[in-house]
Amino acid sequence: MGKKLVLDATPLIYLSKIRLWAHLHGFELLTTPQVLAEAGVSNDAFPEAALIRQMLEAGGLKERLPEKTIHATKNLHEGEASAISLAKHENAVLVADDSTALAYAKSAGLKTAHSSTLLVRALKKRAISFSRAKQLLDEMIDEGWYCDVSTYKRVLAALEKYK
Repeated sequence: MGKKLVLDATPLIYLSKIRLWAHLHGFELLTTPQVLAEAGVSNDAFPEAALIRQMLEAGGLKERLPEKTIHATKNLHEGEASAISLAKHENAVLVADDSTALAYAKSAGLKTAHSSTLLVRALKKRAISFSRAKQLLDEMIDEGWYCDVSTYKRVLAALEKYK
């Protein structure tokens, strides 16, 4: 996985909710103004908004505007389009959970990762224990992150490799 990660809205929201950022040492975390707007960062009604703002203020997350942005479509929202564009411009890994965004990014030759990949990475680097990684995965789901049974099994299998 590259050293630069561009975060789409879903990973930004749910990884903030579980505070995974404290365990992602060595990565430059980037996002776009469009993603921040989609994540509701200016709306204090969302508990994660304050966490995301704290990361921005502390420099743990950087907001960047891509030089060129691909056009949003019916299936590719403005935030996703801007994140893909920034990942391409920065030669970074796109972290997204939306299958359309991931497919588009892969077709454009970008490296991609799913939110759960960052949990596996933190465990692999021994930044967290297996039990903590599983607990964080369950917390994401409890917070509303969608994960079908098949994906959950794949993530658990990936985590168990580094138990």
